[in-house]
Amino acid sequence: MKCQYCNKNEAINTFLVSFFGGQQEIHLCESCTQLGRQYYDKLRMANPGMFRGNGAPDGGNAGGAPYPDDAGEEIRRRRRLNVLKARLEQAVEKEQYEEAARIRDQIARSQGGGAFI
Repeated sequence: MKCQYCNKNEAINTFLVSFFGGQQEIHLCESCTQLGRQYYDKLRMANPGMFRGNGAPDGGNAGGAPYPDDAGEEIRRRRRLNVLKARLEQAVEKEQYEEAARIRDQIARSQGGGAFI
């Protein structure tokens, strides 16, 4: 899966963003994730009174800092799936079909299904 920001690199990070009462899942590559972290850090430094304890502007209910160390099991599972999907695409592009089949089966198991036949 491609990064939803640069559309160039493979997405390896998944974030769940609360926006106007809804939630959106976004997928970013490592370099775009780093850019987001830098932007967030600069914003916090420039506006220290704007952020309260949970990291949300004006103490809102966004659920914490946007780059938590422990994002919860569901987000970690999604991140692992994204990495596996990117590896699967690379294996197919390189015509490494045995590796692709192994990765495909890992994806199926992690999504709660069995291996493909």
